Amino acid sequence: MKNVLAVAAVAAVFASGCGGGPGTAPRSRSVTVKGSDTMVILGQRWAETYMKEHPGVSIQVTGGGSGTGIAALINGATDICEASRPMKDKEKEMVRSRHGRDVKEIPVALDGFFLEAHMKLRPVDFASEGFFLCGACHGPKFIDESIAQAQAAAARAVSILSRPLLEVGGVVSRVDPDRCAACLTCVRTCPYGVPRINADGVAEIEAAMCHGCGVCAAECPAKAIDLMHYKDRQIVAKTDALFAEGGVAAPA
Repeated sequence: MKNVLAVAAVAAVFASGCGGGPGTAPRSRSVTVKGSDTMVILGQRWAETYMKEHPGVSIQVTGGGSGTGIAALINGATDICEASRPMKDKEKEMVRSRHGRDVKEIPVALDGFFLEAHMKLRPVDFASEGFFLCGACHGPKFIDESIAQAQAAAARAVSILSRPLLEVGGVVSRVDPDRCAACLTCVRTCPYGVPRINADGVAEIEAAMCHGCGVCAAECPAKAIDLMHYKDRQIVAKTDALFAEGGVAAPA
């Protein structure tokens, strides 16, 4: 099923908040999960499975509704929020401003399995960068398939952890703070939720998180955002050069 239930968490999923694999010392011995009544049974099953493998960890899962879970996440009363709807931009910004952390949304299908970013191009990646999946949480599969997927997920993680510095592509959006009116257009339109309003009251785009789609640059009413290598003057110059090569003058 492709009808998605959004799971929003400040930390991530259970494993990232509690420690490593079976037999390792957990970093946190208590995790609270609150939110959607639609997902509470599923969350309880996940918690039971995890606690069997990690006896020293206590996970408390309660319902109350998506709004209750999101409010608890904003107020710092829960570690993980289960929600049957995506969080709104203003809700994510409230979490960021109060706790200094970005919300990470991990999509789950109605059948209870996690969804990959792309079935063929990114089969072990979540849509949120830096999160990977493998095994039965993705869907029923044979042991050898789970092992192969786990090796792929480990390889993806190692490709990040083994680097002293992460290089990003040059095609990223950049904000001119002198022209930004903090209208929130970029915050609302970015499909990846990267732009935010910083302490100076202007939009800010983290280059390492930007996907270079250019939606924010196209939608900005003040033209305060440029997509590097695709600035207006660069596109105009390329168009002029293209017409000049063919011996045709570019339209004014």
